[in-house]
Amino acid sequence: MDTRRLETALAWFSLVGAGVHFLLETLYHIQFGQFLPLLLVDYVTVGLLVYSGTVSLRVRPSSASGLLCGAWGFAACLAYVAFFAHLQVYLQGEAPLFVIVIIGVALAAASMAFLLSLRLVAAAMRKAEKD
Repeated sequence: MDTRRLETALAWFSLVGAGVHFLLETLYHIQFGQFLPLLLVDYVTVGLLVYSGTVSLRVRPSSASGLLCGAWGFAACLAYVAFFAHLQVYLQGEAPLFVIVIIGVALAAASMAFLLSLRLVAAAMRKAEKD
């Protein structure tokens, strides 16, 4: 497994994902409004993804897989809570289905990125043990 290539791909995915998250969350806030702390936690997620992705791309040949793992873990947990909170409101007939679908896709993507980052951390730990 070429962990550096995987980490580079995940770093770029983090930057793209952060941009998409920022755009969609801002549009959602403009369209539907939301309590400001709920918007701010999404922007924290965006900041973590941008920071970890940027650091990962800059520290070559070293690894920033731990930062990526933390950012994606935070994003996955946030998406999990958002998905089920919106699903509950949808089941009560008070939320649009397209929001559930978008958050569901985000939950799947963040969970897969988190699992990949966990593998990268494990690989980095094995490499450090050898050195």
